[in-house]
Amino acid sequence: MPSIEELKKFIKTHEVKVDDMEQEVANEPNKKKKKDLENALKKLQNDEKYLKAKEEVKAAEAQAQKEAERAALNGKATDKKAAEKGKKKEDTKAAPKVDAKVDEATFKEIDEAFAASGKDAADKKATAVSTLEMLAAATPFVLPRLSQLIPLFDNSKLAAPALKAATAIVQNISPKGHGVADLVIPQLLAGIEDKKWKVKAGCIQVLLPAMQQMEGTTTVQLAQCLPSIVAKLAEAALEVRAEIRSATGAVLKEIGAFVASPEIKALATDLVTALAEPTNQKHTQGVLAKMGNATFKSMIDEASLALLLPIVMRGLKDREAMSKKWSAQIFGSAVLLVKDVDFLKPYLVTALPLLQAALNDSVPEVRREAAKAFGILEQVLPDYSRAHCQPYLFKKLRGPDASEQIGAALGLGEVFVRTEKAKLTQLVPEVQKGANHEDLTVRRGFLELMDTMPQAMKMDFVPYIERLFPAMLLGINGEKDLSDDTGLKAAQALVGRFADLCPELLMAAFEGAYARALGSGDWKKLQVVREKSMQLLLKTAEKILEHKKFGQDLLTCEECSTKATRLRVLILAFVARSDPDAAVKRVASNVWKTSGGSPKMQKTIIQELSQSITKWCAGSMGGGLQKVAKDALAELVKAGDLEQPAEVPEAVTADFAFAAPVSTNEEAAKIAAGEPPSSLSDDDADTKEDCQMVKTVDSFWSKQSSFGALPGELQSHIRHVAASIIREGHKKKVPGPKVVEELQHCLPVLCSCYKEQAAEFLQTAPGHCEALCREALGADFDAAHGDGYDAETLLRVENMLLMYGAGKLLLKDTMLEMKANRRYGVVGHNGAGKTTLMKEIVAGRIVGMPTHLRCVHVDDSKLGEMSKSSLNALEYVQMKGKEIGVMDVSYDNLRQVGFPEKMFEVPVAELSTGWRMRLTLAVSMLKHADIVLLDEPTNHLDQESVDWLGDYLLGLTRSSVMVISHEPKFLNKICTDIISYKDRRLVYTEGNFDAFVMAKGIKADDIEALLSGNLTLDEEEGEEGAEEKVAVQAPIAGPPKISFPIPGSVEGVKSSSKAVIEFKNLSFRYGKEVGV
Repeated sequence: MPSIEELKKFIKTHEVKVDDMEQEVANEPNKKKKKDLENALKKLQNDEKYLKAKEEVKAAEAQAQKEAERAALNGKATDKKAAEKGKKKEDTKAAPKVDAKVDEATFKEIDEAFAASGKDAADKKATAVSTLEMLAAATPFVLPRLSQLIPLFDNSKLAAPALKAATAIVQNISPKGHGVADLVIPQLLAGIEDKKWKVKAGCIQVLLPAMQQMEGTTTVQLAQCLPSIVAKLAEAALEVRAEIRSATGAVLKEIGAFVASPEIKALATDLVTALAEPTNQKHTQGVLAKMGNATFKSMIDEASLALLLPIVMRGLKDREAMSKKWSAQIFGSAVLLVKDVDFLKPYLVTALPLLQAALNDSVPEVRREAAKAFGILEQVLPDYSRAHCQPYLFKKLRGPDASEQIGAALGLGEVFVRTEKAKLTQLVPEVQKGANHEDLTVRRGFLELMDTMPQAMKMDFVPYIERLFPAMLLGINGEKDLSDDTGLKAAQALVGRFADLCPELLMAAFEGAYARALGSGDWKKLQVVREKSMQLLLKTAEKILEHKKFGQDLLTCEECSTKATRLRVLILAFVARSDPDAAVKRVASNVWKTSGGSPKMQKTIIQELSQSITKWCAGSMGGGLQKVAKDALAELVKAGDLEQPAEVPEAVTADFAFAAPVSTNEEAAKIAAGEPPSSLSDDDADTKEDCQMVKTVDSFWSKQSSFGALPGELQSHIRHVAASIIREGHKKKVPGPKVVEELQHCLPVLCSCYKEQAAEFLQTAPGHCEALCREALGADFDAAHGDGYDAETLLRVENMLLMYGAGKLLLKDTMLEMKANRRYGVVGHNGAGKTTLMKEIVAGRIVGMPTHLRCVHVDDSKLGEMSKSSLNALEYVQMKGKEIGVMDVSYDNLRQVGFPEKMFEVPVAELSTGWRMRLTLAVSMLKHADIVLLDEPTNHLDQESVDWLGDYLLGLTRSSVMVISHEPKFLNKICTDIISYKDRRLVYTEGNFDAFVMAKGIKADDIEALLSGNLTLDEEEGEEGAEEKVAVQAPIAGPPKISFPIPGSVEGVKSSSKAVIEFKNLSFRYGKEVGV
């Protein structure tokens, strides 16, 4: 008798044969042979052995599921009472015994013991350490003495007791988390720098309870500390002592547990391993490859950054170009998705020099990715970029090193793509000045920038063409190597991209550059400018002619340009045929002929030609062009096309010159000069604000007489805790009254070990708390008091990001908010992300979502799974109850959802969809769900079941409900709010569905389409965007770009840098006529 695994293997092999046969049938052109193959295929499909094997596997799987369900139902439950009893016992054992008295004399003895020397010193210190451990709960008095315990970690006799006492003090800090960032973390980080390895290892061990203290309470301060902590741990991971490395690994794992971003959480183990084993480059490269291959669908939190960025920075230091490229890419992606940009700033001190080095890397791909990272910094942290990145890049652009100039040009090109338009407009005149600078080195750098700007900015460069193109043409130097002729390189790139998109913007530069190059100066250089300008004019004509139809020439080709523009091309080419230099004449004649120039065309355009030549003969564009125009006029007179004018204009001696660029902003001028603008301070605004709050707290308490009567150490700790609560609340945008409430709750806890002496202070404290918070928060005390921060709020996530699949953006920069006892109907077009949102909520994968929320998700798939169950209704609910730790499931639970007694024993598989829905809701009641998520619950329900479901949901008082439904009556009955998807944001409308329809002005005919997902609420592009689009009038979007993600590891290939397969001169086509 074959086993189930053998049967499955046989079925798989047989199905491969069936697939192969089906392919043969599909590909066989001969009818007779095809019929024979079809018969053979039918035999394979109806093979008795195959069909019997499928039946046996199906029966075995069903039996296995039944046995699994029975095992889950009858499995032994954990003895809760015994567990609680054991936990109590453990807690009692762990709690420090406060046998010593908390008074001034006790702590004076402790201080004297630590300062003692001589024979009795060791015993006195041992007693002091033991006393501190016993008094660990007296936080205001024992925490200041943590610094005296740390040096003892290296003491041969007192190391273990001192470490135990320090751990107990940190574990028992009260109120939880407050003061740790200011009073504990700096001491521990300083201890990690100690040369004695035992002190170093001990401090790392105490870091663990310190971070656990901050988790969930002072999360903002923890986020601010993480960069310093991880940096120290990364250094400690290189230590020789196994004890240090082991302690480091434990703390890094704890940081990994803090991670909220789902994509980073999936890689947390790999990231921790790479950090804990820095000498193993395979770990670093492997995790970089995995991160590069991952699609980030949610925001990146502070703990994720702490694990991610050190690996990225290590990759930027790597010798391998691929590691540096991946690291720069990942850095850019992480910066774009970071939950709070303030958490990013501490890492930039280290990251920026590495990105600057990558910008000058010899490998072009590394340079490009580093340049993109600079651009993303401009987008996310514009003030930081203007203070640090832009001045550095402009400084390098002016420097003597050509390689650094290219890197800086790439970086600035990407920065300009993401710079605010008003700021960029201020910088353009400075770029124009740089391209005309007297110093050839500076000019070369700015011309390199002009080469990169069109490629990076694409159509966004169009508004600046007329200002910058002349400098490119006049910057041509005639070097044989194109890389040395930056002016020509930039001009060629611009003409190649825009000549057929907006040729009208190029002509003023062509005419002006030609006129200027006919003036005084280095005649050889000016001759090169004229010759190359004519070559570029020829390229422009050819680009326009690419759109011609049969029989058309440049004058009649109307596809991508105006007649006036085409006439300017023809007129300039005609006049340039009279240039004094033979080479320029030759190229100009080529332009004329290529454009369809002939005596017939000459006669056709004679009127416009005459007007331009007359204007130029009058000297409007300088003496040089005046002479050439006169020669062209003489040619036309000789041919009989024009008559000799009666008056000959006087000769002009002045040369033509473009209008000089004028600085419009002092700050922009400083940046372009490579200097940080004085208006942007290097100091962190948040740090200044925190310092001001601390000063306010100190000043406030010093004025209170009851506060002055407290012991100095208690005063100091109250100051630290009050400042911590206010800073944390301010950063989290908690309303002022909530901050006051938290402070009022914490002050009695702070004074719990000194109650009698602090009685007067505690009596006046409630009034002082509000006054202090108002003074420290200022206008933010009331401003922060917004909707959604009341006691009824279950879930509130701001700036939420939601993506699906391979990076499809569903929601961005929106707020997700749900309150208790509210019922939200969700509407939006198909593909908007309604179901995805529910799945992410129930899985807890939304960054910033509270971890304690209990959620239940009900959809068709879960109801369908019940058809495979062998349990009856009661057994099913009992099994689901045990899965969530509820053991006392009874018939009452079924009665609560309307189950009659006669159906208690009915198998779940035989129940209708409506009754299965009730069972699912019975399970949600067992779970005491905070949020019930219903995805199309009315599908397949009869009217009676729909009515019951509506009544049941209306009866929920503790839970919030989110429902997707296409039934307007059902939504009207249950909904208190409607959440609609609009432009990738969630929009909240109070009231039922009818109220929503009225508020949004939705027509009655569109309601069905809206609820079925066939109507979108997204708005079209605004008027401003439309104006920009019209202004460009680009019929062609430019060449398509194909980009590939970072490839993952290939099975059997160990190297991540060597090519596995390589193609050269590759082409692809759909058929003989259509090529790609």
